[in-house]
Amino acid sequence: MKDGSLKIGQPIKSETLYGLRVDVTIEKVQEDKPLIFTYTYMLDDLKFKEWLKTVDYLTGGPLAFTGKGIQFMIVGGAKKYDKSAFSLSDENGEKVFLPLLQQEVQFIVRRDLFAGQEWEVSLVDSQIAAQTI
Repeated sequence: MKDGSLKIGQPIKSETLYGLRVDVTIEKVQEDKPLIFTYTYMLDDLKFKEWLKTVDYLTGGPLAFTGKGIQFMIVGGAKKYDKSAFSLSDENGEKVFLPLLQQEVQFIVRRDLFAGQEWEVSLVDSQIAAQTI
């Protein structure tokens, strides 16, 4: 943003080989308030399924990895791609499971309004109010 190549409100998009897409938008509500970053994670399940076929030799047993902050657990190879689990750890180290095969997931990230130093990350869940993780 300092060099002008990114502008507030401009979407930033990235996608992995295995179909995880992350869109980021930056918003400034007021001049004297911190920037608000919205991260939208979505999974192209067709691309994910096709990618699993290319690494089927790795998924004979369970395969676990972390990509873009999301923990992936693939239990039964390409044929059981719909049994894959997506999670992250909350502030207590507990797993929070994400429904990436069904819907996109949003995170709101901003500086703590009082301290101004700590980052606050909230998961926006359509079932419940935003929860801090």
